[in-house]
Amino acid sequence: SDVTGEGDPDLVIHTYSGGAHCCFSTIVYNLGATPIKVLETPQSNCDASLVQLDGDAALEAMTCDDGFAYEYCCYAGSPMVRVILDYSPTAGYVPASPQFAHLYAGDIALHTTMAARGVPGEMCENDGTTKCSVLPVVLDYLYSGRANEAWAQLHQWYAYPDVDSWRAEIDLTANSSPLYTP
Repeated sequence: SDVTGEGDPDLVIHTYSGGAHCCFSTIVYNLGATPIKVLETPQSNCDASLVQLDGDAALEAMTCDDGFAYEYCCYAGSPMVRVILDYSPTAGYVPASPQFAHLYAGDIALHTTMAARGVPGEMCENDGTTKCSVLPVVLDYLYSGRANEAWAQLHQWYAYPDVDSWRAEIDLTANSSPLYTP
């Protein structure tokens, strides 16, 4: 079918390595006169689905960023922030989560409650803090394009002396991700 809205059929390939958590990838080829790869998500714990979010001819790819998996806690406590990729005829699928900020409202509500109720070590944090109770809401705001709110949430819910150095780590990891749009 035509998922890019350009009138050519597209081939969608979902891969899975067979691992316990990893690895999934979604690949899309536009099968016009010259086949062109327009999407290849990084191999990760997150598969992608193609969905219509904005009413234009192209479907968006919805996935998540697992760049923080195992970083501060075990897999079960690791945040997997929502990511939306939008189709561009000149660049293929590109990160566009801030354009869909309204889709983060439910995640933000849930993750704010989780941050407020965080208990040290409860999310199997390896340092006995509340990092993995707080990080999901911070990432929801960051990925939805609201950095000021992200950092306000961090300072509101994370009351440990390493807050500033941890903020720098979060910022570096997010900005290193091919799925993040600052």
